Amino acid sequence: ARRAQAIALRRATAASTEPQRILGAVDAAEERFDDGERLLRDAVARDRRVHGADSLEAARSLAALANLLLRAQRYDQALPAIEQAIAIDQERLGRNHPLIADDFADLGLIYAGLGRDGAAGAALAFAIDVLERGSSEESTRLGYAELEIAPILRRLGRTEDADTAFKDAKHILDKAANDERQREREL
Repeated sequence: ARRAQAIALRRATAASTEPQRILGAVDAAEERFDDGERLLRDAVARDRRVHGADSLEAARSLAALANLLLRAQRYDQALPAIEQAIAIDQERLGRNHPLIADDFADLGLIYAGLGRDGAAGAALAFAIDVLERGSSEESTRLGYAELEIAPILRRLGRTEDADTAFKDAKHILDKAANDERQREREL
């Protein structure tokens, strides 16, 4: 990812900040939050300058920044970034796009981190609804969203709904793991 970013930045016509977003995600996963944040804030600024403030590229960089800040548990800083990404994505992508579900799942986790469980549950429920309406019905995206909403529902006193969400998540993720094992055996 670092080599891809260096190559992209050397190219005078390079307009894509995707290498920066990937490296920012790697930094987040490895808990190098300051390095990742610098890269992603630069990507947001560059996308806004090159593609426009309301471009899909800017939305992707904003969503990546929000996800890094979420992982760093800096929820108050993550919230405006994901809200901006959602506004752009809803305008440009439409209501049923899987990236909308990803945005709302992150929004739900940010709200949960801020202690706003009602809003967190609503955001995650919306993400689940988008995934169920789209082509990702049995996807791991849906499984992880169900898994994330279960403890929130439990905290809200909705134990039966929480149990159902957890069972649905387990079913989806177990099926995905079994499918992956089957593919590995076939290779």
